[in-house]
Amino acid sequence: MPDRNDPIVSTLDSLRADVDQAPLAGASAARHRGDQRTRRQAIGGGLAALVLVAGGIGVAAEQSGGHRTSQPAMTSTPDPVPTVGLAAQPLFGPRDLGTVGPYSDWQVNPDPVPAGQLPSQ
Repeated sequence: MPDRNDPIVSTLDSLRADVDQAPLAGASAARHRGDQRTRRQAIGGGLAALVLVAGGIGVAAEQSGGHRTSQPAMTSTPDPVPTVGLAAQPLFGPRDLGTVGPYSDWQVNPDPVPAGQLPSQ
């Protein structure tokens, strides 16, 4: 048996009168509202997916150039490929750079191993 002096019980008793006055919806009305909510969520989800796909297509078109430019007509003979050779005269000589570290002059590495891979002494 509930204690009538308990403040929670007295509060619930005072609210019971309000609950009795407000009619509750039946099962069919609740089902109808649930169907409406499901339909609206499906439509909203479909529209959101459509916006994302359209945005993705727009970004992809922007990244790839988006607009077509006219290309020059193909020629029957390709342009010759320029050949690159060594210069007859080097750009810098030993006198241009001066001394580098403790070395006094340029030296050719007699070892076939690149100088960057030689152990330090």
